[in-house]
Amino acid sequence: MDGSENMNTFGELLINQVRDRTIEQWEKVLTGQIKSKRAVSVYEEARLKLDSPALEMVTGLVSQIVDSTLHNFLSLCEQEEKIKILFKTYDIEKAEETNIVEISDGLAGELYTEDGWILKYSKKPYIEP
Repeated sequence: MDGSENMNTFGELLINQVRDRTIEQWEKVLTGQIKSKRAVSVYEEARLKLDSPALEMVTGLVSQIVDSTLHNFLSLCEQEEKIKILFKTYDIEKAEETNIVEISDGLAGELYTEDGWILKYSKKPYIEP
């Protein structure tokens, strides 16, 4: 696996395991599918205070908030010299380590564009802020 493959694998994991899972979790909270005490409280408050169009808007904001958070986190990783994202692969013959920040032209920018991680790997739509 070369560096760009490692970067894409990292991007796919980030999108599937962080972006999509977080959006799905909050969609379930806002539709009453999660039964924890806090989730039930949020659902009941949303149901009482928001009509259907407002609830739809809030649900749409969830993905934008998640995307902004990912963007800011990746920007921090790129700008802060103390932070490295090392992606390690192991196969029978050798272990390979890729510094994701160093091989990217702009780590936060990897999220966007038609070849970006969100459109390439996400099951959830991208809503531009």
